[in-house]
Amino acid sequence: MIRNLTAAEPSPDPELDGLMDSANPERFRGALPTVERLTAFRDTVAERVHARIGDIAAGRVGAPAQLAVVGVHLPTALINHEYQHEMGSPLLERS
Repeated sequence: MIRNLTAAEPSPDPELDGLMDSANPERFRGALPTVERLTAFRDTVAERVHARIGDIAAGRVGAPAQLAVVGVHLPTALINHEYQHEMGSPLLERS
């Protein structure tokens, strides 16, 4: 999501996009790829996001004021969203 909203870069692994899209019900997403493939995907996306946030902070983008808002609030919202998933995890409820 950050990749698309801040730079619209192509996916590092287009075959994984449907699998990672929460708009698709899980039963229609297909089998999970290897941990190595998922890790490589996430590492590449993280590198791109860090680079893009650096470009935004340095004003090396077409709309620096607008993207500064996106660069702060969108990652915060996504982190909070993922944190809510973790807090609802059955693994945490047992501890």
